[in-house]
Amino acid sequence: MKYIVTLIIYLSCLSSLWAQITYEGEITIKGGNTIELEEGAIFDGVIRLWKKDANWQSALKKLEGQKLGKNFYTYSIGEVKPSPNNEEVAEAYGKFILIEAFKPQSKISFKNENDSYVLEIRKINAIATSPAGQEFTYVEQPDLVRKLKSLSFWIWPLVVVGFLFFAVIVFPKIKRKRALTRQRQYWLNTIKQAQSRESIENIGKNIEQIGNLLNISSEKISKFKIQLNEIQYQKEWTVEQKSKLEADMKDMIDG
Repeated sequence: MKYIVTLIIYLSCLSSLWAQITYEGEITIKGGNTIELEEGAIFDGVIRLWKKDANWQSALKKLEGQKLGKNFYTYSIGEVKPSPNNEEVAEAYGKFILIEAFKPQSKISFKNENDSYVLEIRKINAIATSPAGQEFTYVEQPDLVRKLKSLSFWIWPLVVVGFLFFAVIVFPKIKRKRALTRQRQYWLNTIKQAQSRESIENIGKNIEQIGNLLNISSEKISKFKIQLNEIQYQKEWTVEQKSKLEADMKDMIDG
């Protein structure tokens, strides 16, 4: 009897291990070229799973609006399909935000039901910034199904229409607005605290995006770019040259 109980426990543990499968893959930049990203940057990327399971489509689509480990936030998921190069590989294209820098050869993971997925981060070099990337706020959704069942039959159409209106029109607008607010605050803080040559040159690389986010006039952007281009390739900047750039940046955000 003792051996039978032991065998049952062993088989139960073994079946539990079989039920929990770990799939491997990667998250990388769309296009294939290695890039450098600062915390807060949005980029077009792709997630690949090396072996598709029965739930691969739902697992990838559910990532939208969720954190990926502690390093990425999935802003949106677009096309989810098998790889044209290998039918066994699943691909999900979307927009992602780097929220925390990571070390080279790092991996991130996520779960879907009983399955785990481990992704290797490839062709992305992360640059830590000061201040650190903004925290994301998550709002738990109410149990709509339970509430709808408790309503009278004649109210159902109004509730369904209201839910569809919120899900299709209102909620996506709120998500986009929050993402833009986070980006604006990130670049505003970056400009205010930019003191090193590296940070000023990074602002110069992204000045068009910054101008659109912060509604900076084209005249002020042009003035900053001209000043930066004149000294960008100098080995050393003088205090006066750096002060002029700092004044231009202050003028851009002070309106």
